[in-house]
Amino acid sequence: MQEAYSRLTLWTNYWLVCRDTNGNGLSEYYNALDSGWDNGTSFEMGVPAESPDLATFLILQMEVLSDLAKQLSYTDEAVKWQTKSKEMLDKMLKAFWNGDKFVTIKAGDGSSNPKSQSLMSYLPIILGERLPLDIRNKMIADLKQEGYLLTPYGVASESPGSPYYQEDGYWKGPIWAPTIVILCKGLRSCGEESLARTIAERFCDNCLRSGFSENYNALTGKPLRDLTYTWTSSAFLVIAHEFLNSPSAVAHDKELADYVNPFIGASTNTAHSYHGLGKTFPGATTPFGMVQVSPNTITGGDNGSGYSDEHTSIEGFAFTQMSGVGWYGDLGNFLVTPANGPLKVVAGKPDDTQAGYRSSYSKASEVAKAGYYSVLLTDYDIKVEATAAPHSGMLRFTFPQHKQSRIQVDLARRVGGTSVYQSVKKVGKNAITGYMLCTPQGGGWGNGDGHPDYTVYFYAEFSKPLKDMGFWKADIPDEWSRRLGDVTSDVYQQRVAQAEIISGVSALEGKHVGFFTEFETVEGEQVTLKVGISFVDEQGAKNNLKKEIAGKSFDEVYAGAYKRWNEALGKIEVKGGTEDEKTIFYTALYHTMIDPRLSSDADGRYTGGDKKIHKEARFSKRTIFSGWDVFRSQFPLQTIINPGLVNDMICSFISLAEENKTYYYDRWEFLNAYSGCMVGNPAISVITDAYVKGIRGFDLDKAYQYAYNTSAKFGNGKLGYSTDSYSISNTLEYAYTDWCMSVLAGYLDKGEDVRYFSGRAEAYKEVFDKEKGWFRPKDKDGNWLEWPVGGRTTEWYGCIESNPYQQGWFVPHDIEGMIALMGGRDKTLSDLIAFFEHTPDDLLWNQYYNHANEPVHHVPFLFNRLQAPHLTQKWTRHICKNAYRNSVEGLVGNEDAGQMSAWYVLAAVGLHPICPGKPEYEITSPVFDEVTIRLDSGKTFVVKAKNNSPENLYIQSMELNGEKYERFHITHEDVINGGTLVLTMGN
Repeated sequence: MQEAYSRLTLWTNYWLVCRDTNGNGLSEYYNALDSGWDNGTSFEMGVPAESPDLATFLILQMEVLSDLAKQLSYTDEAVKWQTKSKEMLDKMLKAFWNGDKFVTIKAGDGSSNPKSQSLMSYLPIILGERLPLDIRNKMIADLKQEGYLLTPYGVASESPGSPYYQEDGYWKGPIWAPTIVILCKGLRSCGEESLARTIAERFCDNCLRSGFSENYNALTGKPLRDLTYTWTSSAFLVIAHEFLNSPSAVAHDKELADYVNPFIGASTNTAHSYHGLGKTFPGATTPFGMVQVSPNTITGGDNGSGYSDEHTSIEGFAFTQMSGVGWYGDLGNFLVTPANGPLKVVAGKPDDTQAGYRSSYSKASEVAKAGYYSVLLTDYDIKVEATAAPHSGMLRFTFPQHKQSRIQVDLARRVGGTSVYQSVKKVGKNAITGYMLCTPQGGGWGNGDGHPDYTVYFYAEFSKPLKDMGFWKADIPDEWSRRLGDVTSDVYQQRVAQAEIISGVSALEGKHVGFFTEFETVEGEQVTLKVGISFVDEQGAKNNLKKEIAGKSFDEVYAGAYKRWNEALGKIEVKGGTEDEKTIFYTALYHTMIDPRLSSDADGRYTGGDKKIHKEARFSKRTIFSGWDVFRSQFPLQTIINPGLVNDMICSFISLAEENKTYYYDRWEFLNAYSGCMVGNPAISVITDAYVKGIRGFDLDKAYQYAYNTSAKFGNGKLGYSTDSYSISNTLEYAYTDWCMSVLAGYLDKGEDVRYFSGRAEAYKEVFDKEKGWFRPKDKDGNWLEWPVGGRTTEWYGCIESNPYQQGWFVPHDIEGMIALMGGRDKTLSDLIAFFEHTPDDLLWNQYYNHANEPVHHVPFLFNRLQAPHLTQKWTRHICKNAYRNSVEGLVGNEDAGQMSAWYVLAAVGLHPICPGKPEYEITSPVFDEVTIRLDSGKTFVVKAKNNSPENLYIQSMELNGEKYERFHITHEDVINGGTLVLTMGN
């Protein structure tokens, strides 16, 4: 590998600094890019000198170099080549993209056919994630409009007379070797490993057909006489082939944490989906940890994670983030930005209408791993690296030579608005401590409507003494509103930009405060910042830092985070599947281990719902319960692999209900705040599901009483159904959790309650209109609301974030009753088949099986209960393949605090609940050949799929622990007792 890297580096450097056969050097090359690429000079072999083929070839060559460098742990080299690649891509776009269409490219033979050049033909496929989304989509649309086909080999024409005509996977016209080279690299980076290998293995034949010397076999690596374009491309292809087949790329050499790609889902883009995509963050964290050290690209809009891949600048790096949520989001506190030059005290706007401390960054330089993130801030030429421990985090900055380098901290910053008050003081020669008060008046969760009310305390240690330090403080009038729209307005930002710079003091507090420390740096100097975070007090923040990362280097802290992730991900081990599928799986498992996160300090102290400090030894206080989402898959998954976590969450429910003296559970809890977000009573589902599965380290009497209070406060009432604007959703959701109540009542021998709640569990029947044959909202007088023109596919008609067709399948506790209501098995099955067959293949937001949102997540498993298990197998495999990808846009909907990913983990394993509260899982077609679940007891449960493949996705027979098994569901007891489920697969 090292030899391959050295050879390829030598060749690439040679090409970038030497002349081509017509005497054009690198400067002329770039000039040609800037002027429009039209001088038409040619290389030997007749390739246009300034053709996009060459530039595309060089871009991908540099990206392969970056990949090789990463494999060899040459971090700086990897960043260097990624940066060069990005620079050349930017040049190409500048030359050929006028903002709406592509200019015609003059080829070396004088022809003008942009479709024949790599810029149009190959970049959409090869550099997909690196190109801006609008440009990529325009490229593909133009190609299709002109009748060109996107193929594994690039672009082809439908016309047999065209030199780009393709038939049966083989070109009938010439192929340039660089094209094959680029495709191999591009396909590999997109996860098409096997296809890339196939192409690489037969590239020599293509080279011969493309005009290469017949006595030259590129596979031998023997160079031609001169260092020409032909030789460089051929030798590069040899290295690409070697890299594709190198041991470092083989799965068994990887640790599980190496499969994690935190960029999956890291986009809030709503261009493709009504509610946006994953909304995850790419920064560093630890399993269920309090701290997340992540880049923040924007303050404003519905950007819950603070980051979206399509943004081109970074404001700074915060130490708290939410994962995968909508509703404006919150956290993003303690925003750190390294800089140099004159001090700027406002972030500035991403559209450059207001200057600030935000910086452009090299997208090619971004690296995200489990427990690690790094990027190059190009405005300042500063490399930033981030890592984390459970209650603390660390940043490492590599500075250029500069007289005025700086680290600054915006203490007012908050993802969904602003902190309303801050305090900071210097303590010792290199540390600061303080707090940031965040209330609904400053926006935040739900733009304040989620009732967020928390204080973030910090203790931060700099590796350089605070010799030249200061503060800034903006004068914010008392009467100013300070929610998200207010603080992002021009008027507010202009006021912040006029903040007073204060020096000569050691402490400051106010409504909008920041801190900075300045110093001189030499080229490559590294400065670190360690930060402890607490939601309790400043001493807690200091204790958290001292206990976890004091005296440790950045690399040691990262090694600890990496180890934690390997151990956590080791709960499930998979074999078989593609490298992409393993990446998707372990990234999904990673995303299920962000929330519910710790809110108690390392010493067990936490701030309760009464604003008082409590200390608890029996459980760890946890927060962020996205109930309406996570009761469906996320918590059932954790009952198997992390039962203690589930017990912690239930204890946290109970303690909070007592501390805030409400004595009921909320649907969506955030740092003690009852936000009331969404519908139903999901905490009751989580408690019931845990208890029936033997998770019982909590007070059942209290749990039941507060659940009873919850059901009484939020339920179907005296009418027996809900009449508000979400009539169908609420009626069905409340009916289900009333069934859960009947189960809990049974364990407590409360016979009367069992009968009462069992009756209320049938409330779903009250909103079923037999005339329409489907669920329909009612008013308080029992009258049906007017049937809309769009019928049951009308979104928001009696439903929340769904339509009656989607929500109507939610009767998980009484499937037989639901089937009878719908007209029997055959009619219900036919309707369910149509529901899926009308679903678009991309599974983005739609009116049918809308995997982008939670109400339908149990629906594919209904086929098991309709005696059509092959359809459960068909559709779950289809969803796993099409709704989850190894890319930024790899989640079709919001991650929602682990739910979207938990669905994939369970479905890919081959087990998924249909009704939490019933201790059983539906059996479906696993993605992997073998899955081993490691249980807390030390036992394992294994799912083996014989003859498994994308074609052999149907279960032919089953055995459980050596005995024939015929039911398409399995009990939780069977799983936690350990054993082996063998599935024989076929087509």
